[in-house]
Amino acid sequence: MKIEKFLAQISTVLDDLGSVEHQKSFSENMEHLKIEDKSFADWMMTYLAWNELGSEEDCKNLYWYLEDDK
Repeated sequence: MKIEKFLAQISTVLDDLGSVEHQKSFSENMEHLKIEDKSFADWMMTYLAWNELGSEEDCKNLYWYLEDDK
């Protein structure tokens, strides 16, 4: 996939990750787990993993329809 196509499709993933529903659920889950303080980078990695995007394979499984046909 060329970078231009990736950039055209990334808004799909960012819209999902930035949705109010996702943020609310994540916040409630972290409160339930009593997790209060983390660095930005640690929160980002936790948020990605929580959204099932902790690895390249996770991303392929969740956003398979954005992959190029080979």
